[in-house]
Amino acid sequence: MSTMIRILPMDKDNEFKDMKTSEVQRFFINDLPTREDTNGEGKYLYKKQGIKADEGSTLILFQFDNQIIACANLTKVTKFKEAEGNYNGALYFEPSSIRIFDPVDNKTINKIFHSSIQFGQTKHHLPTEYEEDLLKEINYLK
Repeated sequence: MSTMIRILPMDKDNEFKDMKTSEVQRFFINDLPTREDTNGEGKYLYKKQGIKADEGSTLILFQFDNQIIACANLTKVTKFKEAEGNYNGALYFEPSSIRIFDPVDNKTINKIFHSSIQFGQTKHHLPTEYEEDLLKEINYLK
């Protein structure tokens, strides 16, 4: 069981411009597991700021186009000493934990987690006691 569950909004306008949900999900399955450097595997670059989370025990839910489309276990958060191009740091994920599934909408997330959050650019915290409910509810694609 995770000690934290966080929602990570993804940049549809710039980072994943003109991409369909299925194309972004292919990125999670085909590309993200193979991205690595000296800090770890499953390297996901961020432009502005990372995420405050418990490394090694946080489940990240990836939000794209107002839906949760993937999840993975966070292993590390790194802020670069100097920006690498447009990126200020990276999040690292356990490659074997990366999962994609039928998109889950805001209403369903609120029902599962007994919450009233609104999807947007906020990196929401969700209560961990409903993690199993989430994992039973989603329809995994891979």
